[in-house]
Amino acid sequence: MPPAPEIQTAAPSTEIQQLRPQHGNPATASPSTSIPATTAPSTGNPATSAPSTGNPATASPSTESATSAPAPESSNAAQALEIQQLLPQHRKSSNYTGNPATTAPSTGNPATTAPSTGNPATAAPSTGNPATASPSTGNPATPTPSTANPNTLSPTPASPSTFTSRSQLETALGTLNNCDGDYSPTGPYGAISTWDVSGVSDFSAIFLNCNAFNEDISSWDTSQVTISANMFDGASIFNADVSSWDVSSVTDFSSMFNGATFFNQNLNVWGFRISSTTAPTTNMFVGTSCPTTTDPDLTVSPKGPFCYP
Repeated sequence: MPPAPEIQTAAPSTEIQQLRPQHGNPATASPSTSIPATTAPSTGNPATSAPSTGNPATASPSTESATSAPAPESSNAAQALEIQQLLPQHRKSSNYTGNPATTAPSTGNPATTAPSTGNPATAAPSTGNPATASPSTGNPATPTPSTANPNTLSPTPASPSTFTSRSQLETALGTLNNCDGDYSPTGPYGAISTWDVSGVSDFSAIFLNCNAFNEDISSWDTSQVTISANMFDGASIFNADVSSWDVSSVTDFSSMFNGATFFNQNLNVWGFRISSTTAPTTNMFVGTSCPTTTDPDLTVSPKGPFCYP
């Protein structure tokens, strides 16, 4: 407990009268608490006058001379002592505001008391620390985007194209420009292997001199083709397997693979599909790599040979 402020002796009875109605006279009533061991003792002469209360063993000795204390001071000292006894009790009262310099406020010391909402410097806020918590939407600087990088995505393939005439097919193939058309899945006509050519009947010279063409066209529907003369004439590197083609309606095979230097596919199965016995086959395999380049004979059974003996 901090030392009691210096009490003026001019009018102590007034302060006592203010304190007594709440806490009583400690001189006549049993106090609710013992007198603190550090209570300042009487300033009278300890040799001739015993203090009314207080622990003489721990009380600070009088600073007055034993022979210099006049009688009125003993009365004043008793009143001062009574005030000191009443003050601790009075300070505990909720109505006492006390000296703001020495009394702790009723709301607690804000420097040592944690506020009801928590210390924002040490308590994690309800929404989480944005510096350490992963937000629900992710960190926009590092998240994986919902879609792949458009620079690495394969473009959507075009729908397969349908052709109904030779001129349409030549335009798509770029026949007049050495077959420089775009046959890729992302090209304007889609992958060449998916082209629908079932409506085309004239295939003559559609790959003429296309010396860089060697695409897979084995799945083409050729059931309506009637003319295939000079179809691969001069297509020097072409060597795709077209043995599965339906050639039952073809009426002209002349020079079909003439000058297709690398071609050497066995097409003997065609001898069982060709219905015509008079369709020209002149120079059909001349200039190829076929084991035999003899013109096929359509009057024999089976018809042939078609590139292989």
